[in-house]
Amino acid sequence: MLQILSIFVSLASVFIVFKTSNWRNTIRLFNPNISIETVILFILLALLILWLTGLRWNWLIGSALCTKTLLIASLLSAGGNMFLPFRGGDLLRVHYSHLTGQVSHTMGLSRLLIEKMIDLMTVMIVGILSIILLKNTGVGFSQIFIYTVVVGFFILVILTLFIKYANQILLKYLRLFFKKIGKFEGLERRLIHLIRDISGNLSISIMLKPTLLTIVIWLTVYVPSYMLIAHIVGVTLHYNEAILVLFAGAVGLMIPAAPSGIGTFHVSVISAFIMLGRSSSQGLLVGTAIHIAFLIIYVTPTIFLYMIWLFKRELLN
Repeated sequence: MLQILSIFVSLASVFIVFKTSNWRNTIRLFNPNISIETVILFILLALLILWLTGLRWNWLIGSALCTKTLLIASLLSAGGNMFLPFRGGDLLRVHYSHLTGQVSHTMGLSRLLIEKMIDLMTVMIVGILSIILLKNTGVGFSQIFIYTVVVGFFILVILTLFIKYANQILLKYLRLFFKKIGKFEGLERRLIHLIRDISGNLSISIMLKPTLLTIVIWLTVYVPSYMLIAHIVGVTLHYNEAILVLFAGAVGLMIPAAPSGIGTFHVSVISAFIMLGRSSSQGLLVGTAIHIAFLIIYVTPTIFLYMIWLFKRELLN
C-alpha cells in the first residue's frame, strides 16, 4: 500500500513538472560544457561525499568499520537509495555494518534514526542560511516559507529533547497501546530497546562531530557539486543560489515517493528556481542533470558490488 502511494506521489509530481515546465525550452537551454576536467572534478566531489558520509556513519557506530568497509557501506546507502523503495539503501548499510563490523541491528537502526535527525536538522539550518544570504538580494521569500523553515527547526529541537529526556512518557503510552492489541511482548523486545538506545545516545558528545561534519559536507561539497552540474548543462548557479536549490532538493527527497525521489526532487528544484526569479525550464534542466549525474555515479558501482556478491554466493553454493 505504501509503495503504491509513493508511486502515486511520484506520478503526480511528474505531472506537475509537465504542466509547469516547457520541455522544448528546457532542451533549448541545454548548452553542455562537458570536459575531462569537469567530469573528473565531479567524480572527485562524489567520492568525497561518499567518504565523508561514511566517516560520519562510522563515528555514529563507534568506529566499527575500516576505511574500505565504510566506503562500501556508504556506497550501498547512496546507491541503494537511488533504486530501492523507502530509502532501502540505508537498511542495506545497517545490515552490511552488522556483517562486517559486528554492529547489532538494534544499534544500527538507532544510529540510523539519529543520523536522520541530524540530516533533518541540517536541512533546516541550510534553509535558514539560504534565507539569510538571499533575503537582501531581491529573492521573493513568502512569509509562509520563512515561518515554515524556522518553526520546523524548533519542532525538531523540541522533538529531540523530548526523546532524550521524556522518552519514558512515550514508552508508557506505547506499552498501553500494544497491550490493548496484544503485541506488548514484541514491543518490549524491539521498539522499547530501540527507543532507549536512541535516547541514550542523543548527547552532545556523540552528535556534535557528526552534525558539524554534515554541515561541512552540505556547504563545501554538495553545494559546489550542484554548481558544477549546473555549469556542465549550461546554467550559471551562484553559491548562494545553490544553497537554496540544495535545501529544496533535500525537502523533495524527504517526501515519500518512488526511489531516488523521481518527480518530487524535480518539483522542489523547479520551485527553488522560481523563488530565485529564474525560469522553471532552468530548474527542470538542473534538477534532471543532478538526478542523472548522481544516479550514474552511485548506482553503477552499487550494481557492480551486487553482481560480485551474487557471483560469490553461487561459488559458495
